[in-house]
Amino acid sequence: MFQAKKDIEEFIIKPWHKDFRDKIIENKLNRPSGFLLSGPPGCGKTYIMKAIAAQTGYDLYEINLANIGDSSGYKTQNDLKDLFDNLEELYKLTGEPSIVILDELDSIAMDRKNCQTDWKKDDINALLMVINNSAQRGVIVVGATNDYDALDSAVKRSGRLDKHIEIGLPDYEEAKDIADKILADRPIGSELYSNIDTLAQKLKGLSPATISSILHNACLNAIYEYKDAATMEDFDKMYESLKRDQKPSGRVRIKGFSADN
Repeated sequence: MFQAKKDIEEFIIKPWHKDFRDKIIENKLNRPSGFLLSGPPGCGKTYIMKAIAAQTGYDLYEINLANIGDSSGYKTQNDLKDLFDNLEELYKLTGEPSIVILDELDSIAMDRKNCQTDWKKDDINALLMVINNSAQRGVIVVGATNDYDALDSAVKRSGRLDKHIEIGLPDYEEAKDIADKILADRPIGSELYSNIDTLAQKLKGLSPATISSILHNACLNAIYEYKDAATMEDFDKMYESLKRDQKPSGRVRIKGFSADN
């Protein structure tokens, strides 16, 4: 996860940052057109996407694709076209690009072979049209999905979401760092804090959202039991009741980046 943040800074934030954008354009250097973040639920994709907007300083538009459009067809297509048209006009007026987050991308951009209705296929085609080379029109698109393999191959083609960053689940060191940050300002007993290594061993491979939930609820449990600080007993209780069945993931992979892009 933390390696992913470094790569995101290198391949997304810096190329689009205001400090470097004009120089890159002046020297006719190309940047990725769109980005695709994939990983299991709760791994931090939405948080990372918002951090991208904050660090570049551009306006952010977040769309959960599972919540737009309807089964009568074509509303999704009109919604997407209107948004991208408006942002392109804004870019022409201000010269400032916008960032569009397309969350739950697989809810619309699934493999067209698996679509049961024509209007769903039309939704995919409409999405492809608006994201095609959208960065040149002042719209930086960052898509997020829990199921990379379910996406239609055309979404991943050059000029669309052609830079894939896979966000894995935390390893031991990352889990320890997350736990340290979460527990830093919480009422924690010395026994619990001295066993931070044991906590990290148990928490590795779980999503950051699950780690936060376990530690947060351990502190709540201590309060409910009239304790001044959380103990290992509180942690173990919440760990057993709140951990999720998540398999450890590999490290970050950056796909498709080359000097030609």
